[in-house]
Amino acid sequence: MQVVLARKPKMCSFLEWRDLKVVYKR
Repeated sequence: MQVVLARKPKMCSFLEWRDLKVVYKR
């Protein structure tokens, strides 16, 4: 998670994190 946040902007990382959470929940 930290690497992704450092690599991409806050908004992008947040959107991706949410996407990951949704996929994980499925």
